[in-house]
Parts: sequence; C-alpha cells; structure tokens
Amino acid sequence: MAEVYIPILAYHRVVDGVDSPLAVTPAEFSRQMSWLADQGYTGVPLADAVAARAGRLSGQAGGRGGAGKNLKAFTLTFDHGYADNFRHVFPILKERRIPAHFFLVTEPIDSGSLLALPGNPNTDPKRDRLMNWDEAMQLKEAGMGIGGMSARHVDLVSLDPAAARDEVEQSRDAIRGFLGDDPDYFSWPFGKFTPALKEMVKDVGFRGAVYTPSGKTGGMDRFSLRRIGIRPGLSDKAFAYKVSEQADLLRENPAKFAVMKALGKAFD
Repeated sequence: MAEVYIPILAYHRVVDGVDSPLAVTPAEFSRQMSWLADQGYTGVPLADAVAARAGRLSGQAGGRGGAGKNLKAFTLTFDHGYADNFRHVFPILKERRIPAHFFLVTEPIDSGSLLALPGNPNTDPKRDRLMNWDEAMQLKEAGMGIGGMSARHVDLVSLDPAAARDEVEQSRDAIRGFLGDDPDYFSWPFGKFTPALKEMVKDVGFRGAVYTPSGKTGGMDRFSLRRIGIRPGLSDKAFAYKVSEQADLLRENPAKFAVMKALGKAFD
C-alpha cells in the first residue's frame, strides 16, 4: 500500500435552492474546505492522487515525488461542469489556493440547452446551466484541470462500441478545440463502464478515469479510480469519516462496513 492516501472527493452542484443528493450549498462547501484546512490537509491536483493510487495498486510504497507518509492531502473533482461551479466554487478555490478537476459534458455548452438528467432536476436556465467555454477557459488559465465526461452524458454501456467511442472522442475534441489541450482524465457517466470501455478510453488518449461507486464497494485501477461522493447535509463527523483511508478500505468490505455503521463509526 502506498504511504500516502489521497482521497478523491466527488462533487456536482454547489448551489442554493436545489433539492438534490448531488447539490451541496456554497455554505456547506466552504465549511468543508475550512475543516480540511483546520485539520492540516492540503489540496493537490488529480495527477497527484493518481500517482498515489498507482503506488497503492502496485503495492509499492511512496506517493508522488517520494512524499512522506504523514502528508495529509485531498483532491477535488466536479462532474458535469455546472455554471455554479464557476460562480460559487472557483472563488473559494482561488482564495484558498486549492486545485480541482472539472469534468465537462460538452455538447450542451453554449447551446442554451440544460443537461437532461433522470428526474429532470434542471429547470432554471440561469441557475442550472452548464458553464460556458469562456468560464472553462478561466478555470484552465487559473491552473484547474479540465476533463471529459462524454459529449451528451449518456450511459456508454448502453451504446454500441462505435457510438460509445464517438461520445468520448467528441468530448475530447471539443475540449481540445475550445481550450487548446487534450484532456488527461475522464469521468464515467453514471459511474458505469466495462473492461472494453476502459480500453477504448485509454486508446482515445486519456491517462485515467474516475467514478463514484453507487454501492459500498468498488474496484480500482487507473481507469476506474474510486472517488468519495459528497452529499448534502453531512456533519463534520461524517465528512471526516468519508475522507479517511479507513472509509476507503471499508468500501471493499461491506460486511465490516455494516458492523461499523451499526456502531456509529461509519457513514454512508
């Protein structure tokens, strides 16, 4: 196991007035960033977390640059690319000098269309729009990472191989065309993939891919890097548990997780 455990936190919306398990408020997000700082955590780019995970997967000690085992670090990721990430998250990241990675669903950008999701939570054209390409460029120029999340946010598993590849390539090409660089990392829509899809994403040119397991368990390799979903309403105690290495290890042991949850020492 690598000496350094770097949790990859998965957020979506950071906005007031949206009742969704994928939407935390700006006040909650700011409080969580303050808690991490107070506990001595440092925000690091996704590439650092990937390097640390690579060491863990291979059973080799040491993270990026031979970082010491006492380093406390975390990585932030945001899915879909909502404009509220630019409005509410970006100022906090700049103030605190925290890097983050934003995964874009590219086709609706600058189209006036809202992202179609199960339950149709997106109804307000101003509040629920995706960030535009100018806003994404400002994130990039500030040192934030920009990744792909397919062109239309569709379940790639449900598509034939050619259509799935087209979704991924369109996402890559749009980011290249508007922002000037190929994206390094991919986020699996709906957290769903197959071994063949992982090989395809690698072949398209991505260096790795992230997902957020919907259950208590989840495998892990460079193209299925496990993240921790942050839902609204978490107490500081629950948040502290979720970012811990103990919580990540328990995701691979559902029986032990159930016991710890019953004892009040583990949280969904």
